[in-house]
Amino acid sequence: MTTSMSKISGTDDNNSPYRWHIFYLYEIHLNMKKFKVFLLNSLIMVASSFVLQIIRLVFNIYVSNKISREALGIFQLIMTTYMFGITLAASRN
Repeated sequence: MTTSMSKISGTDDNNSPYRWHIFYLYEIHLNMKKFKVFLLNSLIMVASSFVLQIIRLVFNIYVSNKISREALGIFQLIMTTYMFGITLAASRN
């Protein structure tokens, strides 16, 4: 297998240093694009979590005003067990 000097030195058109530089810039561009998508998805998840926690707070206030203390304790015990069961059911393949 012979290699020409032009390919080793980088003077050939197919192996020019500028060609590799463009690929490197394109790779950086793709990584930045992936990072921006990751950042946007993270912000969406944080915002949705915040909204769901507010909804949960309003629901808990509503339920605590409608039922007595004993019923609220039983309700919270049942909901904890129920949510644990949903977590197990959702995690199964």
